[in-house]
Amino acid sequence: MQHRVRGVHLVFVLAGFNVGQALARIPSIKAQVDASTGRLGLALLAMGIGSVLAMPWTGGLAQRFGSGAVVRCAAPLACAAWAGIGFAHDPAQLTALLFVAGAGIGVWDVAMNVQGHTQEKRDHRVLMPGLHAGWSIGTGIGAFAGAGAAALGVPLEVQLPVAAALTAGIVLAATRTFADDSDGGAPVTPAADHHFDPATGRPASTTARTRIAPVELALGAMVLAGALAEGAANEWLALLVVEVREAPEATGALAFACFNIAMVTGRLGGGWLITKYGRVRVLQAAGVLGTAGVLMVALVPSVAASLVGGVLWGLGISVVFPTGMSAAGDVPGRGARAIGVVSTIGYTGFILGSPTIGLVADRVGLDQALLLVAAVSATIVVLAVSAHERADSPVRPRVP
Repeated sequence: MQHRVRGVHLVFVLAGFNVGQALARIPSIKAQVDASTGRLGLALLAMGIGSVLAMPWTGGLAQRFGSGAVVRCAAPLACAAWAGIGFAHDPAQLTALLFVAGAGIGVWDVAMNVQGHTQEKRDHRVLMPGLHAGWSIGTGIGAFAGAGAAALGVPLEVQLPVAAALTAGIVLAATRTFADDSDGGAPVTPAADHHFDPATGRPASTTARTRIAPVELALGAMVLAGALAEGAANEWLALLVVEVREAPEATGALAFACFNIAMVTGRLGGGWLITKYGRVRVLQAAGVLGTAGVLMVALVPSVAASLVGGVLWGLGISVVFPTGMSAAGDVPGRGARAIGVVSTIGYTGFILGSPTIGLVADRVGLDQALLLVAAVSATIVVLAVSAHERADSPVRPRVP
């Protein structure tokens, strides 16, 4: 079993690396296609739209054909699109390629989360926060790799195809260790969803209900809140420290780094906390901690407070998205399809959060605009009850 978990972990790391190494070269990409800042923003928005349009279909595909097979199709598609960006020469080509890359990333993301949940079920332990920590680590490694390539003057038409080929090749090898979580399209009763046949190791039943369960909407809203808060920190925290708190640019970068280090730390320790205290308690504490961090950044006119607040913000938000995926996989009769639905709702937080905060900031200032993020983060405390462990959850909390 352990080699299967390592394979899933590697796929998460590579998904982050694939995005990080490319986005680190955004200035070079912008110059290559001669795009204005606004036109580049629209191209990047196309990537998000591609993901959101592709995600809802992925759960059903993973259920029918297996999450490993879906990743093996989606990852090369995403990598090929990133490679093609190295040869794009106008904004229209860039937009089309980013749309395709986004679709591939969205399918890849949902399918690997389905496999992560499958491994949680089979190993009877919480794995998802650690897997998402791998994604964050991979993004950081990719960003450093892209920065190094830029410093060495490596052209995009070399870096992006080489990185894409390596990523796709390793992903294809890693998915060979994935557990078979398909149902082959067999019609079975939803009551047995997520139970495994001890003889074959395959799901005894995975037929999904066609209707979205109300709990999926609640989980989606919770994940959306976490995604919006995470995206807001990545896109606005450093700017606030520099422009509102009037700190040097290096200090803004430090605040950004503190937030992301806290995110990785929270995800690495999240599995242990959930095993000990349960999803609901951990998520409620996370909502309180994240909201407190945002409020500290927004309301306390101090650079030190912004740094400490950024750490609290990152620690709090870190477990929301992965825990939401685990809870979605436990929805009776839905499983993989629920992960697709919750992912789709959640990703709209990444897409809509940044421009919304920007528009509000134009009217009231960036520090006051972050109060919107605090309000949204606070809803996690209430919505956390939708993530309670069910009878077949991977691990029951050790405390009553």
